[in-house]
Amino acid sequence: MERVALVTAGTTGLGRAITKTLLRAGYGVVATSRRVAADEDPDPPGKDGHLLVARWDSSDRDTDPAVIEEALLHFGRLDALVLNAGPYYRTPVSVADTSDGVFAAMLEGNLSAPFRLIRAALPTLRAGSHPRVVTVGYVGAGSALGWPQRGAYASAKAGLAALTRTLAEEERHRGVTANMVCPSDIRTHDKTSTEPTPDRPVGADVARLIRFLLDPEADHLTGQVLELAFAPGSGAAQAGVAIPVPARQRAVGSVVRPNGWPTPVPVEEARLDGDEWRYRVRTGDTTAWVGERDLAGEVETP
Repeated sequence: MERVALVTAGTTGLGRAITKTLLRAGYGVVATSRRVAADEDPDPPGKDGHLLVARWDSSDRDTDPAVIEEALLHFGRLDALVLNAGPYYRTPVSVADTSDGVFAAMLEGNLSAPFRLIRAALPTLRAGSHPRVVTVGYVGAGSALGWPQRGAYASAKAGLAALTRTLAEEERHRGVTANMVCPSDIRTHDKTSTEPTPDRPVGADVARLIRFLLDPEADHLTGQVLELAFAPGSGAAQAGVAIPVPARQRAVGSVVRPNGWPTPVPVEEARLDGDEWRYRVRTGDTTAWVGERDLAGEVETP
């Protein structure tokens, strides 16, 4: 084991894919969780001490220095910090209707907590070899693009991008690099996947990019906000509005069942409508365009 990385929220979702990818690359990994259960294991057994699941809670300031200390006690070193954790408010809400509580929670979890953990980890990182910090944002965060109905989350992630770039400049002379990875929308069941697919990005794609940024040979790649799987030059982006492109497009010919339809039908055509893929389907003499929310069941391979 030559390097050790701390991955926040590293036992579930996208963090699980990052943890598994780093373990398979030979890293020691501290995967944090709000709770540490006996059965919580983000990777199959056989890592022989390469994995430590440790408690870290973005709302509990005392866990910031505690998790760094626990990492050092277990591994004796810490080379990288991957700030993957960050709450997302799933209910679309305008700025006018966003409560103080929701806005504060988005700022706390996505900006304040990463700031505190970076600050706590810096003395240890500086003392190591080829120290790395990687944050996770969303498509458009680096340009502070507006995201309708997601203003609180977008504001926090844009702030995190600015913090990442500031850290890169301030710590450059100490050898610390800091970069942000901004994936487009990845479906929940694809976030933990470590198997690449030809038609959509999955957790493994984000994890491989992060692994590259953590590499000791990436010394001069810093202050970057890297976007993964989105359509550059879109009209929305040019207008200053972020519309993350859904990562998954159902293939023409795939079989779906619209809600309320008695039988599955094939997708005849697909088009991107704003931030949602829509599909033309037909039953008898009836033709309809349906979106993801109109479908029941998963894609079937034709």
